[in-house]
Amino acid sequence: MNHGSRYYWMMVSRDKYEWPLVIADTCGELAQAIGKTEKAVYNAVTFVERRGSKNSQFRRVLKEGAEN
Repeated sequence: MNHGSRYYWMMVSRDKYEWPLVIADTCGELAQAIGKTEKAVYNAVTFVERRGSKNSQFRRVLKEGAEN
């Protein structure tokens, strides 16, 4: 899996501010940094994006200049 060249992958705080706690260039880098599998992080992010849920600590943000 290579999900990441256009995005920043982040683990954020679970409060209303969602402060970035860990930032990575790829999903795999984030997963490795926090001790989770890449699939678990990717699934959490896509669940948030599809459902609009804020229950996950994981986000991906399009990099400036990257096309959607």
